[in-house]
Amino acid sequence: MANFVKPPVLNTGDKVAIVAPSGVVEEDYVHHTANILRNWGLEVEYGANMFAKHHQFAGSDVQRLADLQWALDDEEVKAVLCARGGYGVMRILDKIHWHKFEQNPKWLAGFSDITALHSAIHLRGIQSLHSVMPINISKLNASSKMLELFGTALYKSSLQYTFKTNQLNRTGTEKAVLAGGNLSLLYALAGTDFDINLEGKILFIEDVGEHYYHIDRMMQSLRLAGKLEKLSGLIVGGLTEMMDDKRPFGRSPQEIISDAVEGFDYPVVFDFPGGHIQENSPLILGAETAVEVNSEKVIIHM
Repeated sequence: MANFVKPPVLNTGDKVAIVAPSGVVEEDYVHHTANILRNWGLEVEYGANMFAKHHQFAGSDVQRLADLQWALDDEEVKAVLCARGGYGVMRILDKIHWHKFEQNPKWLAGFSDITALHSAIHLRGIQSLHSVMPINISKLNASSKMLELFGTALYKSSLQYTFKTNQLNRTGTEKAVLAGGNLSLLYALAGTDFDINLEGKILFIEDVGEHYYHIDRMMQSLRLAGKLEKLSGLIVGGLTEMMDDKRPFGRSPQEIISDAVEGFDYPVVFDFPGGHIQENSPLILGAETAVEVNSEKVIIHM
């Protein structure tokens, strides 16, 4: 595929929209994040239904869709920050109109349930930002490295990481487009119109609160669908609060993933500091990404 479109970097005075397409949000962490963004010289506007509540959702499907559609369409909005994940995007995903967004690309930021939006944007050949959200930012101090990296991604749209290797890593060097996000969402979108083509790409995955056997089922499903064999690389982030059963599965979540890609010839990275963890480092999905893995360290540049 041709190079993905990189939305314009942010400049002082640009407007950022904060919307809630998934779970119910709390005012304190949204306001806290808005104040940080304003201190960076940005304008902030909330979706009209930001603090609506409908059972576990941040308003009805109609309300959440309306806010998201406004943020995607409004030419004055230069970036869209999703307030939190949870669940809800898949209920409105096929109702989103993308033509104005395609004509006027902007950064969309978030992770977890927001993977569904990242996938829809990826299919349109536009980059997006897998990153912290207000629900996470509220737990960070003003000098946090994560906030610094988040700002770097929005203002410079380039990132580099170096960290120690994991014994399960597979060494090698590769450069390809980055894709992915939350494993459960990628699994749930398989076979739908929002199922992304992973051939020749570097896949990033992370997850939270899953049983070991379900990690195995999701990875084996991707393998059986031919999605793992044709990758150029695999980056695994946080595997948080995973649960074994009374009858042990016999392999750790990292070992389960390693087993699923055994025999495929590309670099594999574990312990990337991103996902449902305190140190949720941003990644630019759709960006040309260089990965170097050796016996001592991992270097990722995008």
